[in-house]
Amino acid sequence: MQAKENQDGEISEWEKMGVSLITMDEGHSMKLFTLILSLIIIIASVILCQQIISNSISNQKNKTDYAELNHVKYGLLSVDEWKRQITAILTAEINKLDLSRTNERDLRKHVEVLLNTLMIKSTRKSEKRIQAPRRVGSNNPL
Repeated sequence: MQAKENQDGEISEWEKMGVSLITMDEGHSMKLFTLILSLIIIIASVILCQQIISNSISNQKNKTDYAELNHVKYGLLSVDEWKRQITAILTAEINKLDLSRTNERDLRKHVEVLLNTLMIKSTRKSEKRIQAPRRVGSNNPL
């Protein structure tokens, strides 16, 4: 390693011992500033990219859940849901019947009343399940 001479042509004591002093001129300070600024921008970019990715994953999950909940199998058009509700209501009402003591006329009246209440109860259950106000002009069969 060659020691540099100063303006007077002398070599400093530090340089004689092999320690070179780093002098920063304007070019070096500009490079250092650019390096620090670049590192800050890279770190900010990594953090923001991570947030974008996590938000995208969360949004994708929410959209999938929303699409599944709005699928026909959970709505008013679900045959299985209607079967389940009607079966539960009919079973409860049939269990209330005492067929051995009723005659045919009473049985007909009772069945008619039961069917009417079945329609009313199924409508109420489906409206409670929806829990949304009806829109004017919608083709809601209930």
